[in-house]
Amino acid sequence: MRLPQKSGDLKAQEEKRDRAGERAETKSEWQVILKRNLFRARLNAELPRQKTDKEIEEETLANAMKEMTLKGIVLGKNMESYAIIELGRDKGVFAYSIGDVVQKGLRLHHIGENEIELKKDEFTFSLRLFAKGFQKKEAPSLAGSWELKRPEGAVRTRGEVVKREGNRIIIQRGFVETAKNDAALRSSILASVAVKASLDAKGNPNGFKIVSVDKGSLVEKAGIMAGDVIQEVNGFRIASNEDVNKAYEALKDARSFEVKILRDGRPMMLRYEIR
Repeated sequence: MRLPQKSGDLKAQEEKRDRAGERAETKSEWQVILKRNLFRARLNAELPRQKTDKEIEEETLANAMKEMTLKGIVLGKNMESYAIIELGRDKGVFAYSIGDVVQKGLRLHHIGENEIELKKDEFTFSLRLFAKGFQKKEAPSLAGSWELKRPEGAVRTRGEVVKREGNRIIIQRGFVETAKNDAALRSSILASVAVKASLDAKGNPNGFKIVSVDKGSLVEKAGIMAGDVIQEVNGFRIASNEDVNKAYEALKDARSFEVKILRDGRPMMLRYEIR
């Protein structure tokens, strides 16, 4: 025998059926979303790829370079050279020498007849005299090992270019021989270090001061540090560009040499051997 149901029971059953129906509809809707991947598609469309720290740094430096204009160059023979740079509208025009920080950590690295280079870490930019805009320069890496294309039949060398043995620094002979005849290689080595003339307490030239050295570069591996003042090479006094050229001509075929430096005001000798 079937007993009649109370109105309250009927109402509870109807609410239960309604909730079941709502859950079924919700599940169906979620299945459609998952199938079509609607959320992910929308996120991919709205959120760009996150920039790396290197990309952010490059963008910051490029924005600083955009505002600069090279207004003049003063090349000194027995004095420092200067670059006259306008930093941007209403920011002024200033004179900078090698090693000076111009903007955003960018140091003046090189002054040529019609062009200068500014550098920060691995980024190098150039400005030409009175030209609008700037150029980014790519420098080859010479940090760890070495492998260069050479003429057919030449000896090919690979491995550590510079290493330390006791109190001597060993430089690979094959690398030195190649560098003598490869201007691009020499330039890339020089590009890793910023140098300016150094004066003693009386204002007399007393060598060349190392303003900055790229981390991991061959120059750093050769024991040269920022702040060092290079004074002599194998007894040859180094106080001008002419002195550097004379020392190079006299020692270009040497198998060993010594470099006298001032480090933190104290004299120090660096000993090298080419083999």
